[in-house]
Amino acid sequence: MKVSLILLVSIGLFPLQTTRAYWQSGNDPNLVIKRIIETGLIEGHDSKVIGGMGDAGAVILAKVLSDRDLRQQDVGGGLWILAAAFAGDRCFSPDSDRKPWAAFLLLRYFDLSTTDAEVKNQIAHLRKGIERNCAESHQIGAKKRSVTDDKSPLHSLTKSMSA
Repeated sequence: MKVSLILLVSIGLFPLQTTRAYWQSGNDPNLVIKRIIETGLIEGHDSKVIGGMGDAGAVILAKVLSDRDLRQQDVGGGLWILAAAFAGDRCFSPDSDRKPWAAFLLLRYFDLSTTDAEVKNQIAHLRKGIERNCAESHQIGAKKRSVTDDKSPLHSLTKSMSA
């Protein structure tokens, strides 16, 4: 009786322990990106944490995806993460080579991994959006794309994912 009660309590508490770890990602982009890929859930503050990371966000995403077999839901989450990373005020970190090579590599990987025409269109649209955003970020005084801009890749992906 005592053993079965302990087993029942431990099994019942296991989901609480793992769920709590996911929701304590806070402002750490590594944990936020890992949580999005592993659970498929996007929280309201995730775009604030990832926004503006540029290619650094793509590098973190590549590290998370390198340890797993790519699933279709990983592609959807990965596209959202890339759109959010390039939707902020800067396209790249100051020490980068000023080209979003990791993002373009991941987009190519996603494109080769899917046969769904709609997903391929989302990938192409996101690539163009990143190219446009990075080109604009190099121009002095250019208007930066924001997360709420109707033409931003993040806005388009969020709209298509909710439909």
